[in-house]
Formats: sequence, structure tokens, C-alpha cells
Amino acid sequence: MSKDKISDYSSTSAGANLNTDIAGINIDEGCPPSGINNAIRALMSQIKDLQTGVSGDTLPIAAGGTGEATAASARAALGVAIDSDVMKYVAPGSAGNLLVSTGADWTSSASAAVVSSVTAGAGISLSASTGDVTITNTGVTDITAGSGISVSANTGSITISASGGGGFSNMQVFTSSGTFDSTNVSKVKVTVVGGGGGGPRGNTVNSNYLTSGGGGGGAAIEVIDLTNVNSVSVTVGAGGATGNSSASAGGTSSFGAYCSATGGSPGLVGEANNPPAGGAGGSGSGGAANSGGGDGGYSIYVNTPMTLVGNGGNSILGGGGGPAGTTGAARSGNLYGGGASGNNYKNSNPGAAGAAGVVIVEY
Repeated sequence: MSKDKISDYSSTSAGANLNTDIAGINIDEGCPPSGINNAIRALMSQIKDLQTGVSGDTLPIAAGGTGEATAASARAALGVAIDSDVMKYVAPGSAGNLLVSTGADWTSSASAAVVSSVTAGAGISLSASTGDVTITNTGVTDITAGSGISVSANTGSITISASGGGGFSNMQVFTSSGTFDSTNVSKVKVTVVGGGGGGPRGNTVNSNYLTSGGGGGGAAIEVIDLTNVNSVSVTVGAGGATGNSSASAGGTSSFGAYCSATGGSPGLVGEANNPPAGGAGGSGSGGAANSGGGDGGYSIYVNTPMTLVGNGGNSILGGGGGPAGTTGAARSGNLYGGGASGNNYKNSNPGAAGAAGVVIVEY
């Protein structure tokens, strides 16, 4: 039989009628030498036909083939079935489409249709979400999320409610200036309080001089979006210092350029028959809620030992120092941002410092 393809060859190299021709060209012992060239050319053609698949021969799985001539029979031989071992081809459809499971098959669907198909109530519910969610599809009608929702390119109406365990879960308290690392933070609630005003020491020349209390620091409260912001500079205002016949104002606190709060004004020195007014409270700016600090109290001279010395003003977080009373020693403001009280007319009595402000960041 003429050996016209590789599968016609025998694995036994020699024997009667075994491997004695290639495509009918005699290569047996004693064959004419003129036929060898033609036989080699025929062998090369048969090998090429095997490689291109036109000979009808197949390679067994053990030899790296499939042992089959068609794709369907090859998958069966390899044990790979569509819809159970591999996903069948699905036409992609329009740009932006997503593959969606029907439960038994896959289809190509528009992204908006995909979102509307995973509804909870009237829209999408993200209960107790702990990460940020960005929605860019159209037609969303209702969102209930734990935290961090950013909506862009939306053409439908959107309702965001506070259900689902939302709110801020972390807090950093700055009692001195520093930097807030917002690398992985998208939104914060900030409370900024300025420093309290200081209470002065009485005049050293005239023993009838009285002093009043320093004002409390102002405050600002704001919720701030810090998406794509890596850090924010934080400034904490110092409490106003005391001094001889004078005192200084509390310092301004701020959270970057977003919001700030000025410190309380210092207490003043005056004569017994003309008591000084208390230092004015500071003020907040840039917040959704801005608060003024309380004014310091003024002194009332009645008669020794009944001089009533003004207290320090309150901030929203710290009370002012209480009245000095007959001892005449001024009292420092209480944390955070409380103003110091004044002292009485005894020139040997010291003044006191206001309390430093604070910046509280919830995220």
C-alpha cells in the first residue's frame, strides 16, 4: 500500500512491506538511487500536510495533540465543555456594556440596565458601607449607604439617607500644630477652637486698679471633602499670656484654608471707680456652624474684701477661669479655649493665661 501520509508509516523500521516507499516511490533495499531525491521531497510534503492539518492525520493527547480532527471533538477529548468548563463567546454589543448573568447564560447589557437590575427597594442599597462608593451610571433613584458616596455624571434623581451604619468612626485631636494625613480619607468633620484670652496682672503703681477676664476662643465646625487631598496643615492657637498691666489675645486655630477660629481678646486693666470691660470672645469662620466665644467678665469694686473680679469667657469646649475672689489670684482658662479671669486691685496678685485652642478631626 502506498504510504501517502504519516499515519501510513510503521513504527517498525524494517520488515516485509514496511516503510519501503514514500508516496509510492520505492526506497527498499536495492532501489534506484534516482528515486531517493523524489522520496525525500514527498516526505517533506507529507510532514507539511500534517502540520497544516490537511492530511487528515491527528496527534494524540500524549503527544501534545487532541487526537481529534474537529474543535467540538477536541474539546470532548480534552474534557473541556462550554458553559461548564469555559464561557462561550458573547457578542460585546455597544461600548461600555457589561456581561450580565441571567442565571443560565450570559448577555451583553448597558451599564445603566445592569445597575437597575440589582435593586433594593427603589434603587441601590449599600448597607453598612465602610469604603467610598463612586457612582457614574445614569438613572439611579435611591441610595442608602454607610459612608463615603461620590456621585458623578448622573442624570437621575438621587436620595442619600443616613441609614446603614454611617457616620465617622475615627477621631484625631490636635492640641498642638501639625499635619493631618488624609491620604486614605475622603471626608472629615472638623471642629476648630481658638485660644482663650489671657488675664493681666494689676497695675503696679496704683493699687486701686482692677482687671477683667479674657474672652473665650471662637469656633468653626465644618464637614469637608478631602478627595484627592493627601494632607492638611493644622494650626492650634496658643492661650493668651498674662503680663504686668496687660495680657495677650489667644491665638487663631485653623484647618488648612478650610475653616478657622480666632482667639479671645485679653482682659483689661482699669481703675476701681472705672472698672474695665471684659475681653471680647473670638469668632469662627469658614464653617457650616460658626460660634463666637464668650466675653470675659468685668470687675466690680465694692469695698475690701468684697471686690468681685470678672471671670474668663467660655468657648464651646472649655469654660473660662472662675472669679478670683478675695485672694486676688487670677485663674487660668479651662481646656479648650477658655479665657483666664482677672485679679483684684492688690498689685501683688498674679494674672493667668488663657487655655490653648484645639482642632478635632473626625473621619
